[in-house]
Amino acid sequence: MSSVSNVFTEWRPEPPDSRDHGPQSPAVKKLLAGKRAAKKGVKPPAIPKRVDLREWCPPAKLQGNFNTCAAHVVAALVDYFERRAFGTSVAPSRRFIFRVAKNLAEAKGNAQNGIYIRQAMGALKMIGTPPEKFFPYPDITDAAAAEAAFEEEPSAFCYALASDYRAVTYYRLDTQEPDGTPAVKPAELLEMIKRHVAANIPTTIGFPLFGDIIKGSMTNGELLMRTIAMPGPIRMTDSVKANRNHVTMSRPVTDAHAHSARSRGSR
Repeated sequence: MSSVSNVFTEWRPEPPDSRDHGPQSPAVKKLLAGKRAAKKGVKPPAIPKRVDLREWCPPAKLQGNFNTCAAHVVAALVDYFERRAFGTSVAPSRRFIFRVAKNLAEAKGNAQNGIYIRQAMGALKMIGTPPEKFFPYPDITDAAAAEAAFEEEPSAFCYALASDYRAVTYYRLDTQEPDGTPAVKPAELLEMIKRHVAANIPTTIGFPLFGDIIKGSMTNGELLMRTIAMPGPIRMTDSVKANRNHVTMSRPVTDAHAHSARSRGSR
């Protein structure tokens, strides 16, 4: 069984940024005009008890002992929308998104230093991403070779291909005030997530991982699906502390359960 310290995830919560678009931004409202998630002046329909997007979701992919979950989840979003719109799988390059996000942020450090979702989405909007086969994810069983691969710069050919898969825009549901306090109440945020999923728009969700959850979920080196009971606010004590952060893509949702397409840590 893997130890908690061997599970690499490392989603990084973003600091406030006034440039973030929210659902009410004019550019976003225009894009969502035909979607149930953003009709103005019309009473929204009741949220279905179950929404299942698995038909268009890519499988969860192994990220290994590298903090690349933000790149994984953004690649999963691209693949989802490509499958949804055209019925084909692109398998976007996770390594390309990670490397370009690092470059745009002028971030130093290796693949053990994670990136923000905002940085990964920014790379997708500004540059795009080529299919994975042209800039593949490294063999995670060879740690040294994989580490070196994450430092490699994509070729001009990859950048040219990437322009075919650029995002139009992106926005966040959990908008923040300039001082970093949430601008959306938790109940309102959950309602928005549900309505987006009901409108066939999956979201990315960042959250803390707790040691007991990880330990209880590890089997043969894989972080498995499981139901996590969250009866109320968590008090951060010496016995209950967040071990790491992670990010997933929401997909099928019911009032009782939420499932996600996520990268998996291993060793």
